[in-house]
Amino acid sequence: MDAPTAAAPVEGAPTMAVPAAAPVAPRPKHTPWVTFALAAANIGIWILTVALGASPLDPSAQWLFEHGGNMGAATLAGEPWRLFTSMFLHSGVLHLAMNMLGLLGGGQLIERLFGRVGFTAIYVIAGLAGSLASALRPDAGIVSVGASGAIFGVLGAVGAYYVLHRERVDQSTLNELKGLLACVAYNVIFGLQQSGIDMYAHTGGFVGGLLCGLALARGHDRPPLRRAVATGVLGVAAVIAAAFVVPVPVDEDRAAIMTFASVEKQILARWSELVDQSRAESMTEAQLADAIEQELLPPWRAGRAAFEQSGAGGPKRDVLIDYMRLRQEGWEIMAKGLRASDVPTIKRGQARFRESDEAAKRLSD
Repeated sequence: MDAPTAAAPVEGAPTMAVPAAAPVAPRPKHTPWVTFALAAANIGIWILTVALGASPLDPSAQWLFEHGGNMGAATLAGEPWRLFTSMFLHSGVLHLAMNMLGLLGGGQLIERLFGRVGFTAIYVIAGLAGSLASALRPDAGIVSVGASGAIFGVLGAVGAYYVLHRERVDQSTLNELKGLLACVAYNVIFGLQQSGIDMYAHTGGFVGGLLCGLALARGHDRPPLRRAVATGVLGVAAVIAAAFVVPVPVDEDRAAIMTFASVEKQILARWSELVDQSRAESMTEAQLADAIEQELLPPWRAGRAAFEQSGAGGPKRDVLIDYMRLRQEGWEIMAKGLRASDVPTIKRGQARFRESDEAAKRLSD
């Protein structure tokens, strides 16, 4: 049996040309390497902070500051590197998760629209701008961390692209923003409810991303590499320069605390050295008592007196003073016990240290 063949046109019957369907060009596949790399960096640094001792759910502000957190009184007084380091720190796993949801949701789209270098420029400039805005907030003693400034910058860049290329934004593009919008909604709602979460970084990041997006999205295609690099370099330079020329916000409470903290750090470091020497039996009990009374107690008493006279400290002033008193009493009692080789007295001094540690924990709550 022969294979079926197409029917031949009937002779004399009218014929009609059937137009071929216009081929739909598939969206070019684009692997968002920068988005994945930034997400990996944020997650990796969070894992590292936990390994170094930070709480995975709610690290203290003091710990975050000591490891690169952003605080206007320090950042704008000669430590501008905090503008960058604070972008990769997070105040707990929930904070990290929401920001990564926004980064993965919006970053892939922006990386496709602006290219890898363009997206990198947007993310870094927006993050730095958000950090700078946060550092300028009136309550300059607040420690801020997180990638939300950069995430809001991604939203700003989307806005810039929509303004310049509205006709090219289709429904599928908008669907890609669900993760970003969820992150934005979380940060806005949570930021309005919590006094410790500032909206300055969000606003600064959005403006930075918007301006950067406007500079990059002027053409019909992805921005040329040269323009993307130039925008990134000029944007970063502008934010860093601003950090050196803007006035340093004054927070008298925080300034007093930081002054004592500097004294405390030096004294506790010396105390740790003395303990090690005592355990190694390289000094006698009488020598340890001399070191406590001559090296530790005089600067501690002076720092405590200066702080109490300043009237600073805010709502935790009484707790901080209690911590200073307990630590001082611990050294005084221990020195007395060491001179007399009186073990019960030495243990009373150690008990004061434990009480001071409990007061220190209340300071970070």
